[in-house]
Amino acid sequence: MPITMTKFADEKIYDLMKRSESEEGFLRIALRSGGCSGFSYSFDFISEAEMNDKVFEFESTKICVDKKSYL
Repeated sequence: MPITMTKFADEKIYDLMKRSESEEGFLRIALRSGGCSGFSYSFDFISEAEMNDKVFEFESTKICVDKKSYL
């Protein structure tokens, strides 16, 4: 199952990355234990993806998801 992103979302994420000085990195999306339904999302800017991450590239941004969260 791929991740899709609108051009507007791509631009906004890139803008946030520039503000956090992570312009050349990735947005890491992960699923963590906790929250009302038992899970919560985690979003971080990182400089490099890990070896087993699923990577999605868009016009301005790159997103990585760890293998367990991607399932």
